[in-house]
Amino acid sequence: QDADALPELAEAIRIETNSAMLHQLLGSLLVKMRRPEEAAEELDIAARLDTKNATTQILLATALSNQVGRFDATAAALREALRLDPQSAAAAHDLDQLAVNKQTVEAEIARQRPRVQQAPNDPEAHYRLGLAIARSGDFEAGLRELQKSLDLLPSYGPAHAESATIYYQLGDYAAAWREVKQSRALGSEPPTGLVAGLTHKMPQPQ
Repeated sequence: QDADALPELAEAIRIETNSAMLHQLLGSLLVKMRRPEEAAEELDIAARLDTKNATTQILLATALSNQVGRFDATAAALREALRLDPQSAAAAHDLDQLAVNKQTVEAEIARQRPRVQQAPNDPEAHYRLGLAIARSGDFEAGLRELQKSLDLLPSYGPAHAESATIYYQLGDYAAAWREVKQSRALGSEPPTGLVAGLTHKMPQPQ
């Protein structure tokens, strides 16, 4: 009963603000509920309150890995988990898998660049390249490709939805809400976790 557990944990934290265990539990629940942006916030707090907990670092890495373009931050959390617990098979496995995932994204970028060069007026080609670049962690370059896609086809809903995700990562919440509104108007629903995290940071403008 995740939805019922959420306010109870939030109230427990209000009562006992400096409990690393409670922040870790709330972060873990938010990961399960696919709200990685909020989860990472709670787990980061837990990590600061208890600097020797390898499990918190592994959970933080999971939350970060479920966000766009957070390879470096995810790797840092996993390396910290291994420093705290050199025998952690979970951290070692996740770090290896992260390297594979990063190579996959780099290969996708290499595959998409020639397609954009061959079809510079294809909005989907720019969208796919922008998506891959953003996943690599280069948000500004990814956003530029997405903007090229939207310049060619302003009604391309997925490009608006992905732009919302990138603006969130850049901390431009007003722009993220603008893109959420555009994508929804065009029938493309942004990720639930993104909207929840965005609402947490800044209420939706009227």
